[in-house]
Amino acid sequence: MEFPEIGVTASLLRGIMERRPAAPAPSAASLAREPVPPEDAGTRSGRMGAILRGLCGRPGVRGALVADADGLAVASHGGSLSPEQLAACSSLLGSALDDAGRVLESRPAERISLRLSDAETALLTRFTAEGLRFHLLVLCAPSAAERLELAQPVAVLRRALAGSNRPAAVDG
Repeated sequence: MEFPEIGVTASLLRGIMERRPAAPAPSAASLAREPVPPEDAGTRSGRMGAILRGLCGRPGVRGALVADADGLAVASHGGSLSPEQLAACSSLLGSALDDAGRVLESRPAERISLRLSDAETALLTRFTAEGLRFHLLVLCAPSAAERLELAQPVAVLRRALAGSNRPAAVDG
């Protein structure tokens, strides 16, 4: 079984990461479910940007992007990251999730973790909103990837993509 998309994606992301200094690894206590800020009352884009800023505020998280299934960036946050490159990588990793499901004769996987280097890991989580498929791609330290909980940010992103102005229940 070969998944050429993963190798291509790893090469692209590794090139991006090599241009950025590595951040120190977060402590286990600091990775406990830190709150994601609730959506602001502004535009959908503003709400999504606030959610991703909150996610990037967690220790060890260096960048985050939401892209549609076709690889078009919807929102991103994270320093010198190129949203276009990361969105393309999210599409390739999403394809790898589909391929893995076919090869294993099961439904497509929903999450993939790709260790890019000793200092960087890419996590991709697939989710739907309003009947459309989206990807949340998070770049983080490997120690953060092991414990990073993405269910809450994904739930808040779903509401933002649906255009809901209902306040999000955010756990601390």
